[in-house]
Amino acid sequence: MKYCLACVAVLLCQAQERPAATVLPDEFTVDLSLETPINSDSAAVGNPVTAVLKDSIKPDKVTLVPKGAKLTGEITEFDHKDGKYTIKLVFTSMDWPEGHADFQGRTTEVFMMVTTRLATPYSSVQGTPIEQVSDVASPLEFKTKHLKLNRGFRLKLRSIKAP
Repeated sequence: MKYCLACVAVLLCQAQERPAATVLPDEFTVDLSLETPINSDSAAVGNPVTAVLKDSIKPDKVTLVPKGAKLTGEITEFDHKDGKYTIKLVFTSMDWPEGHADFQGRTTEVFMMVTTRLATPYSSVQGTPIEQVSDVASPLEFKTKHLKLNRGFRLKLRSIKAP
């Protein structure tokens, strides 16, 4: 009987230590930095993935989720065909010392920004190439023989509350 009461006491203490879930804004887009390196030699569907926020989430200029919050998720798609790797990452939650947030009931998409240089003779007035920045939506595609996304690889996350 004493053992059961001790277990209950430990569980109650753990429950009190967990911060209440934070209600996220209806829609937001944030910059992420990959914490878990992804290498085509070992990557597989189901592998855990972590990333950190590069900037705070600040609706109405009030910090709701601080810079450095850790996102937790997994690889949900990983394929290699015709010299191209396709990968999809899904994040399910964010944690930081004072809080926690789940992405349950939300549509989230991980994407990346790609800069393309348009090198034509008429690119710009001064002859320097014009750069075009565009979103590359999920799943992410990489045309390479070997995929290696290092720690610090920059991504973006868009999250929208489901109707």
